[in-house]
Amino acid sequence: SFNGICSGDITVFRAKDKQVLPELLPFIVHNEKFFDYAVKHSAGGLSPRVKFKDLAKYEFLLPPKDQQAELAELLWGMDKSCETRSSIGSKLESLHRSSAAEHFRAIKKNELIKLGEICKPKQWKTIPLKDLSNDGYSVYGGNGIIGKYSLYNHEDPVIAIACRGENCGNIH
Repeated sequence: SFNGICSGDITVFRAKDKQVLPELLPFIVHNEKFFDYAVKHSAGGLSPRVKFKDLAKYEFLLPPKDQQAELAELLWGMDKSCETRSSIGSKLESLHRSSAAEHFRAIKKNELIKLGEICKPKQWKTIPLKDLSNDGYSVYGGNGIIGKYSLYNHEDPVIAIACRGENCGNIH
């Protein structure tokens, strides 16, 4: 809740207190079904927009007023819990990165080493696309999994770095 100015591209909602608690309204309109409804009823070519008169026809189940406060409290509690969990996860990741960096600084203070001194490249035979299938081990290209291959080509842990393409995707 804050004071501000909105462009014509933003639809601002205000709860009608007699029908719905203001604390519950964000959960009514901030969900996938409402968004799908808004997209379905939008109009325009380059920059489609939905009019409030169309949004006003969106139908949903609304609990009785005496249950809305309990539901809103529960939903806001879950929202806070999710935000806290996300924040803790980010802080743990940051701590991990900084402690690893500190660990390496403590080991080799101001002594630079070359990557080639601690690892070596490992090349494998390129697998032709025609030999890929839907079964076997995942084969990664520059942008993620490109297929499967029946033979496993290494036993030791490795780090894969894409030579071409945008990224290696999320390898698990």
